Amino acid sequence: MGLLYQFPTAHDENDDRIAIDGDIITLKSYGLPMVFWGYLAGIMFMLIIMYLAIKGPISSILNGSDQLNKIIALAVIALFILIPLTLLVLLFYEKIIVKHQNSFKITHRVFWTPIYIQKLDVKELVIEDMEGTPNIAKMENRPELKGFQNRGYFNLFAIDKNNKRILIDRSSQKNIINKLAELLKVD
Repeated sequence: MGLLYQFPTAHDENDDRIAIDGDIITLKSYGLPMVFWGYLAGIMFMLIIMYLAIKGPISSILNGSDQLNKIIALAVIALFILIPLTLLVLLFYEKIIVKHQNSFKITHRVFWTPIYIQKLDVKELVIEDMEGTPNIAKMENRPELKGFQNRGYFNLFAIDKNNKRILIDRSSQKNIINKLAELLKVD
């Protein structure tokens, strides 16, 4: 989730997203920027207008006798409920990494409630470049193509004692993922 939900990469006493207490490091992902709340408001406004436009036909379909049309009407109503709920989940998602020596606890939370927790003993951290396509603009190295260069993105994996790879974070900037790997380095 690192492309949207970024982690702090350096200790700052004014930042509540990172805590270092002896050999325990706790990182909490930053929330989405405030502009996403504006997107949510715009989408909610459009959904309300759309719902008002179809409220009459949907209620008459639900009162009708055709079962297929009733199923379609219920699917439309479910969609009007699921779209805002999904957007709210995205706005209230948080990932927390707690590192104590070489053991990691990764918690995914929605609305401050833990949804999924991973615990692992990490053997090493590995950064992989995930640029999967040929980068013609970079190979030609012409100044006018500089803005079209694909820099790829980078994954930070933790490899546990059983050689299982767990994605810790990803970023489109290598320096950020390197700082995070340095912060979470294992002995």
